[in-house]
Amino acid sequence: MRGGDTVVVLGAGGIGTRAIQGARINGAAQIVAIDPVEFKQKSAYLFGATHGAGSISEAMALVRELTHGVMADSVLVSPSLITADDVRDALRLTRKGGTCVLAGMTSQLTRSVNIDLQEFILMNKTLAGTIFGSCNPRADIARLAGLYQSGQLQLDEMITRRYRLDDINAAYTDLLNGDIVRGIIDFTI
Repeated sequence: MRGGDTVVVLGAGGIGTRAIQGARINGAAQIVAIDPVEFKQKSAYLFGATHGAGSISEAMALVRELTHGVMADSVLVSPSLITADDVRDALRLTRKGGTCVLAGMTSQLTRSVNIDLQEFILMNKTLAGTIFGSCNPRADIARLAGLYQSGQLQLDEMITRRYRLDDINAAYTDLLNGDIVRGIIDFTI
């Protein structure tokens, strides 16, 4: 993504929140966070989202309005579990010549997606997958550490709850229920 872009992030959990920060740091003009959990929608603003939506249909109308019908330059898909519908909808949010990146996991049962292939080709869209943000540790870790030290990359703020090791099951439950952005096991408590 580049400065001035319109970026949509589907899923405002840990991965999505990092993507929102990446978009902000890289100068995106508009960052739309989509999440059905109101807490995560609201927390997305703390990390750089300029707009929020609770559903794809709400986001579709919002992005259409914000871009005067052009749609988003980049769409990052990072819900807790990517579905075939998420991919289809994310491509609908992506503008001509835009990029849609899948950054979450799918069910092992999800083997294919249905997309309008002719529209995909004629609109010159790019669909890509990534793991760990396609990070190059040798080049990127030092840069990310610098962004963290300068306060631009907010990692501590993403931790919404600390758990004792004995409470690990509660941590997983909170994560599955969407009650936290990121939780950590803290051995000092």
